[in-house]
Amino acid sequence: MGVASRLTVRQAAEIAPATVSLAAACLNASETGDERQADGVSVARLTAARRFIEKHLSDSTLTAERVAAEVGLSRSKLYQLFEGYGGVAAYMRERRLRRSLIMLTAGAYAHYSIYEIALMSCYASDSAFVRAFRQRYGATPRDVRLAQPAGSLSARDLARVDLPNLDRRHEDWVRHLSV
Repeated sequence: MGVASRLTVRQAAEIAPATVSLAAACLNASETGDERQADGVSVARLTAARRFIEKHLSDSTLTAERVAAEVGLSRSKLYQLFEGYGGVAAYMRERRLRRSLIMLTAGAYAHYSIYEIALMSCYASDSAFVRAFRQRYGATPRDVRLAQPAGSLSARDLARVDLPNLDRRHEDWVRHLSV
């Protein structure tokens, strides 16, 4: 009996995109070592690494070495895949800061202090968190919280927060899909 019979629906949904990319890479392969094949495999590996990172964002022991081991890549190959993001550590920091921004503006987290959100974002102190947050978004976590009444922003309202350095390409894309 194969592994597929033991997968949960959630696990199957998580591996489906990577499986499709790998199958496409194999089906589109050529004897000459087509670059598209390598690109397909790289996309699948990057997707697997990003999913693992996303699933473990709250884990302060998450490292590039752990990600590489989990997805079956060498550290150097993992670093190569994340070059476009400024590196693995930069990608993890960006994802943690982005999630903390959502937490600061979502009603479900209104009762959490900025220090608690800093800890959930794997920062050892609130001062380190505030520095990183200000550097990324040009505003402090407190400024973001005070921009609207506590917990009043939904994910949709997040676009209205006046943070000029916030990269909203993905938000705009998702909003466009729903139109």
